[in-house]
Amino acid sequence: MTNSTFDVPNSGVTGPAYASFPRQFESQAERTPDSVAVEFEDRKITYRELNESANRIAYKLLALDLPSETRIGICLDRSIEAIQSMIGILKAGLAFVPLDPEFPAERLEYIVE
Repeated sequence: MTNSTFDVPNSGVTGPAYASFPRQFESQAERTPDSVAVEFEDRKITYRELNESANRIAYKLLALDLPSETRIGICLDRSIEAIQSMIGILKAGLAFVPLDPEFPAERLEYIVE
C-alpha cells in the first residue's frame, strides 16, 4: 500500500489522499480558527464558529442513531445555515439531499419519498 497525499497548490496544505471532507475541514479549522470560512451577503463566519455549529448538528444527528445510509433533506435557501447543515450532516457520517425551497410542495414530497 502506498502513502498517497494531496496537495493544495500555493497553500502549503498537504495530507493523506484518503482524508474525508469532514476531516480536511477539521484540519483547516484547527490551522486557521479565526479566519473567515464563509461570507454570504453581509454575514461572515469563522472556521471556529462554522466547525462548532456543524459539530452541534452532527451530535444531534448522532444521538438519533440513524442508519449510515440515511439521507437528510436540506430545504434551505442559500445561506450560512445551509453550509453549517451540510457539514454537520457529513460529520455525522450521513448524506444530504439538497431540496430547493422554490419547488412546489408536491415536487418536494415526491423527492422525499
